[in-house]
Amino acid sequence: MSVFLSEITQECGHLGKVSIRIDLDGKLAERFLVLKEEKGIVNNTELVRLLLTDALKKEGLNQSAEALDDATQQRVN
Repeated sequence: MSVFLSEITQECGHLGKVSIRIDLDGKLAERFLVLKEEKGIVNNTELVRLLLTDALKKEGLNQSAEALDDATQQRVN
């Protein structure tokens, strides 16, 4: 399984672009698909963004998480 995240824009002091390509195999691929189904997400990239946002919020980096939430919402709409 491949995941390609074309860009993440951060509004917390610097703008940037990060490209991610990852192959998930075996148990990790299965877990990714379970999360994707549980969250009701169709696009792999959106799940990666959601997981990143959740991790940022958990770490107390709310500004970064909010910027990512905004970027994700703009893509969905």
